[in-house]
Amino acid sequence: MSKFIQILVGAFALTLAVAQQARADVQIMPPTQPVAGQSQLSWAEEWYRWVSGIPAANNPIHDTTGNNARVNNNRPVFFLAGTFGTGPVARKIKVPYGKPVIFPVLNQAFAAVNFETGNYDPSPCTSPLTVKCAIGALSISKAVNMSVQIDGVTLDNQQVTTYRQTSTAFFAVAVSGNNVWGTPVENYNRCCARQPLWVQDGYWITLVNLSPGTHLLHFHGEIPEAFFSVDVTDTLDVQND
Repeated sequence: MSKFIQILVGAFALTLAVAQQARADVQIMPPTQPVAGQSQLSWAEEWYRWVSGIPAANNPIHDTTGNNARVNNNRPVFFLAGTFGTGPVARKIKVPYGKPVIFPVLNQAFAAVNFETGNYDPSPCTSPLTVKCAIGALSISKAVNMSVQIDGVTLDNQQVTTYRQTSTAFFAVAVSGNNVWGTPVENYNRCCARQPLWVQDGYWITLVNLSPGTHLLHFHGEIPEAFFSVDVTDTLDVQND
């Protein structure tokens, strides 16, 4: 499996690239605003720890129904997962009322790891590994045809690009057994689990003040250079736990 991890994930959005209300129950945060005491970039990096720590069998990325959306999803924010570009997916997801919802429209990560062996591998960069080289190895800037609709409100490709979050330092990620990256956990834990070897780049959205009830979203995105596309419809049921 390639070390360049590509995950397209749905986003809720408004018609403007600043925090505004398109309706009383849909509000998006500016990308520079902290959420639940952390920067949105730090939550984007935490999202990789979330999906990496869940076995593939019940990982939200592989989920086609929404039944696994809440697995280990117990942080001060609520994460949404997308797909590996495996075709159209429709999910029904229960979202805790009052929690900010964070997810990328489209994201990629570079890890200095050979995922087939679980061993350290900085290629195509060289040692000493730099953030600049790791970010440069990703193709997120080639994303096209991104769009999001939430409750009839549309965000187009140009608007989505204003919500970019790019790592400025390496971060560490632990993985579960039978993880979605397919890497041997024993080797990975020995060499890499505690080492800051990851960076990520993507277009991340933080939604706040979702009203109780049902919200319908649809999102689409493509990276032609990576032969990757996604098309997802999520029905979100916001409710008190």
